Amino acid sequence: LIDLISQREYLKTPVDRLVDDICRRLRKAIPVVFRKNQPKNENDFNDKVEGILNSDKPQFEREHPQVAFGMAKARPDHSSRDFSLLIESKYLRAKTTASAVTDGVSSDLIKYPKDSHVLFILYDPQRKIPDEQKFKSAFPTGERCTICIIK
Repeated sequence: LIDLISQREYLKTPVDRLVDDICRRLRKAIPVVFRKNQPKNENDFNDKVEGILNSDKPQFEREHPQVAFGMAKARPDHSSRDFSLLIESKYLRAKTTASAVTDGVSSDLIKYPKDSHVLFILYDPQRKIPDEQKFKSAFPTGERCTICIIK
């Protein structure tokens, strides 16, 4: 009971608890899944993420919903069934620069509704983001977005 109180779990929103659970599960599973063979591309990476997310019970949809942004349409890689959580996955490869990742996250973040929480899953096996805290500090993490970097 003291542990529950000290971690302040009771103060977190359901979306925050879901995000924490997803990040914990993916941080354990992704390095194991890709221990011998790295993803072929981002779509292959998203296939594996989808399998991990829906391993207990199907609760996430792929490439849904379509969101209008200006004259364009955007689709998150994964979303919760109630659309309160949108997930964007990025697979950082050898030629990916930290600035390209920053641009990608920034551009995705502005496309989605302000009432949705956006979780960015960044798989960075080659350590393209050297300072995680500095990278994360550039974005409005907390109520609007969470960045989960997996190495």
